[in-house]
Amino acid sequence: RENFSKEVLDYSENGVELGELFLEGILFKNLDIKMGKQIVDWGVANSLRVVDVLNPTDNREIGMADLEDTRIPINMTRLDYYFGDIKLEVIAVHEIKFNKSAPYGSDFNPSDQNINEVMPESNTRNTEYGIAIVGIFRGWDMSLNWADYFNDNVHYKIGSISIIPGIGVFPNYEMHHSRVNMMGLTFSFTLGNFLWKAESAKIDGIEVALFPDKNFSRVDSLLGLEYSGFTDTSVLIESLFQHIHDFHPLLEDAPDSMLEDNYLTSLSFVQDYLNHTLNLHISGLMVGERGQQGGINRASLEYEIFDSFYLKGGVIIYQPGKSEFFKSLNSNDRFFSQIRYSF
Repeated sequence: RENFSKEVLDYSENGVELGELFLEGILFKNLDIKMGKQIVDWGVANSLRVVDVLNPTDNREIGMADLEDTRIPINMTRLDYYFGDIKLEVIAVHEIKFNKSAPYGSDFNPSDQNINEVMPESNTRNTEYGIAIVGIFRGWDMSLNWADYFNDNVHYKIGSISIIPGIGVFPNYEMHHSRVNMMGLTFSFTLGNFLWKAESAKIDGIEVALFPDKNFSRVDSLLGLEYSGFTDTSVLIESLFQHIHDFHPLLEDAPDSMLEDNYLTSLSFVQDYLNHTLNLHISGLMVGERGQQGGINRASLEYEIFDSFYLKGGVIIYQPGKSEFFKSLNSNDRFFSQIRYSF
């Protein structure tokens, strides 16, 4: 126990997490309502996020789980109105929660100090909103998405100044969350055994530490391709490009540590054996145009011992790169195992 910080011990030994818990029903003809802790999975991508912005994710052990297993349910009210092949979604998010990051002292947290995170209150004034128009047609679908929400990713602000006589003046930073707007478009269509995917979004209102009086905007664009022509096998590749407008070279410095252009590429291979009782999953994430920023590789086998009882094991390898964060993960390679019973 002496090898772990208090924050790591609290995370590892204590905690209760309430999953999805909601009520849903029909208000009027063509109008449904859903209230409570829920997940709204916007977009067509499987492993990378563009318009999927409403639910936070659990990133305390980054790379150990797929995106679908890391989303955190939060309290929302959702109205769905149907007219033909079109659905209109109107969402109000009442619970303000952000991505769970590794606690101070964790081997997934490279920070050498415990920085305070300022959390907006979950009240009426801070309610987040989302609207989506979704069309599902024969062989293809598309959606228009808009959201007004707090950015899950933090930016830094100087909370106070420490003066050490004879040494200097040192800023004490706090972590804050910008209120941002997202406007996005998604599209997917099938062609034989191929499923093509595309997402694009513009995010306005991004705040940074080094330019406190200026907001920035970012454009995210994703292309994806999934192939399912082999028996009991699927192969998926997704590539995301992010560009920050009016970028200033100073943003590359700490504490912002941002890049004008960023690339992420994910690859997933899934294959089933023994009448779908044995599942092989190999996945990889490459950060940077050629992976120069770092990456994650994971392979696992899951076996259904009997109905709803699963045994899983695998290995995860972190690739260091130019990114200071991925450099800090260089010693985090590990084997993992899991026993799961579903009921």
